[in-house]
Amino acid sequence: MLQRIQIKSGPPVILLKGEFSQVDDPELLSREVAASGAKVITFDSNGGNVLAAMAYGRMIRSLGLSTFQLRTVQCASACTLAFVGGAIRQAEPGAIGVHQSSFSPESDLDGHAAVAAVQTMTAQIMTYLIEMGVDPKLLQLSLSVSTDDMRYLTASEMQTYNVTSGSAGDAPERLGTTANAVPPAVPSTTTQEVSPSTTEQKALAFVTAYHDAWSRENADAFAFMEKAYEETVEFYGKTTPKAAVIEEKRKFATRWPVRAYSVKPGSAQVVCSNTCKVDGVVDWYAKRDVGDRVSSGTAEFSLVWDQ
Repeated sequence: MLQRIQIKSGPPVILLKGEFSQVDDPELLSREVAASGAKVITFDSNGGNVLAAMAYGRMIRSLGLSTFQLRTVQCASACTLAFVGGAIRQAEPGAIGVHQSSFSPESDLDGHAAVAAVQTMTAQIMTYLIEMGVDPKLLQLSLSVSTDDMRYLTASEMQTYNVTSGSAGDAPERLGTTANAVPPAVPSTTTQEVSPSTTEQKALAFVTAYHDAWSRENADAFAFMEKAYEETVEFYGKTTPKAAVIEEKRKFATRWPVRAYSVKPGSAQVVCSNTCKVDGVVDWYAKRDVGDRVSSGTAEFSLVWDQ
């Protein structure tokens, strides 16, 4: 449901309330913007249908709207995808919540169909986040939170993942009295970063940094790889010169210049003696340099690290 919120000066702000649904028509937003002259949209939504939320996000971007979110209302789950459609995005800490996507009980998917559907949805969400200029690692954070829980993002997390852009102080008159219109949202969950101290923690931190680097643009990715590998590498069971390893990875990166690799939360296992061996599972997404072809999946990895 779309509502107009009058503010002290300037055009009204649009409030989108309720869950996103398959039957939603984003064209209604286009007509509302044309009729009201609104430049900003805000949300009171706990999520809903992922595809519908992304459709609204694309409409928001095409209309050039800015998104703004107060903590006293919430934009959670699928709503986050609509929020990041904003050309300029501002939100108070704890106003944006994320968790795993899920299928409705009525979907009645068997095991194989469910796996395929999850992979397809993951690829679509990653493509959308990249399209909107958001770090696709936001999806990794979302996947680490169960469907019956919610992770509210801190200010630093929203900046790190590029969920927000611009200053919350630029918001239009603080959206008038919107803060009094609905009950408060759940307080935000804050996290404190801890520097790795043990060898095992350092090995896991390296593995995370490795996949983060491989998810960057090619120049940054290969700057990391050149420093990371020894001159001779055990590569897929064969002793291989570093130059050959880098060249193979360069060929892949040239064909698939947009990549997102993230270690599945809880999957990494590390054993250290003189060196550390890390085994785990990585979720990956890649997009071709031509034809907009995308590919995604899940793979096991094994990496030996010498600090």
